[in-house]
Amino acid sequence: MRTVLPGRSSPIPGTRVPGHSRRPCDERGGSCPPRERGGGPMRLLLRANAHRHVGGACWEVAASPDTPRRERWQWQVCLLAGDRGHADAPSPTALRVAAPLPGGTTVEVAADPLTVAPAVEVLDPGSSPTVVRTDGELVVLIASGGRVLVEERHLLADADALVLAGDDPLVVGVRRPDGSDSRLAVVRLAPVQDSALSWVP
Repeated sequence: MRTVLPGRSSPIPGTRVPGHSRRPCDERGGSCPPRERGGGPMRLLLRANAHRHVGGACWEVAASPDTPRRERWQWQVCLLAGDRGHADAPSPTALRVAAPLPGGTTVEVAADPLTVAPAVEVLDPGSSPTVVRTDGELVVLIASGGRVLVEERHLLADADALVLAGDDPLVVGVRRPDGSDSRLAVVRLAPVQDSALSWVP
């Protein structure tokens, strides 16, 4: 059964679809080692139909780790449809930040406040803004309400996401490639003090 989130142009299945798995844009083959602060460059393109349905009207875009029973939970990024209150988080002390998106969808970030400082903002790509990351910061870009072009080469459709980590690029340009009224959610995950943000895509 396929479920459509409000404002989405394509259906989101409850499970990942073959051929649309999460894959690094700059790597080929094999599994990826954990990503930590100060590592090499990494871009991970997450198509909308690869987001994990975690119950009700909630889709998990990315999380660290995605198996919290095995490792200490750090953060998660979710898309919520309609008037759902919050996504379930493994920690009762999770710090939450959220922002509304077109079509009644909300992007919500939950994080362990001892290791991660989360923030979220929504940009209008019509003005061709620049997204600047600080050293050690992990950024998740999520298109909403239409298409967004990142770095003049990554075309994000509605609800697609691009994860940027490592030491390059620290500055990326974004723009709206057509006449839609798209928006771009910019989720920032910064390490607290000397903590390292690790993630296995």
